[in-house]
Amino acid sequence: IYRKVRSGFFGNAADRGADLLAFSNPLERKLGRRNECGACGAGTALFGRELIIHHKEGARKFYDLASRHLDGVLLHTPDPLPDEAAHRKWRVLRRIGAVGLLWNRPSDAWLNIWGMKAEERKAAFQTLLEEKALLTVQVSGIKESLFCHAEDRDLLTEACSEKHFTRRCELLAPLDPLLWDRRLIEALFGFSYKWEIYTPAGQRKYSYYTLPILYGERFAGRAEIVCERKERELTVKNVWLERKVSSSFADAFRGCIARFVKFNACERIRCEKAAEGIF
Repeated sequence: IYRKVRSGFFGNAADRGADLLAFSNPLERKLGRRNECGACGAGTALFGRELIIHHKEGARKFYDLASRHLDGVLLHTPDPLPDEAAHRKWRVLRRIGAVGLLWNRPSDAWLNIWGMKAEERKAAFQTLLEEKALLTVQVSGIKESLFCHAEDRDLLTEACSEKHFTRRCELLAPLDPLLWDRRLIEALFGFSYKWEIYTPAGQRKYSYYTLPILYGERFAGRAEIVCERKERELTVKNVWLERKVSSSFADAFRGCIARFVKFNACERIRCEKAAEGIF
């Protein structure tokens, strides 16, 4: 199957022009339904070396040869991190930067760093500390040390100062890097969050797709918001708040929703009864 998928691109590349291969019906027609999953696996093996995602149509991905779109020098540049330990260390540093602050313990923030178990993670942290790439941070009430990028020292100092900051109200996506380690978020902010999209309906506490509400220095709650694209309408179905609503938060949240309406190219807001109190 691997050879068939590869030949679909390389065998007659000169004749295919801009024709693309999608891992769906085209492969089914070429290889038969039984082999479709194997074709996807073969395509995955090619992806990252010879194929790139050209575009998507809904959930369907279309692939093309990387050599048609990327410069040859770039394609043949040697791996800057051929050593596995160096590669893991680089990924650990990136994850810490993405979240902002992390601890050296098991965490969903380390998912898909292949080959990294506790021993490898600790070794990566030790090397980064020796290289002075990380700062150790102690937070009152949390036993474990936390770590941030050394280059963020000035930002951390400013955040801990008495300087006044204008409060912002933002909706976070369920997979936002800030939420990668839910145990850390609960330890820091007292906010327990679970993306319930895979939780059976009868076992959900809130809704299958709630968005955390960040207000100033705390998590103010979560909201269930649905974008009706055909009607170009944004529906606020429900809002669950962590504490009593203040007038300043209500104003900030309404402004946040107005921006979200624009972001989703909607024209109006509809608020269901469960969320009327905040509007």
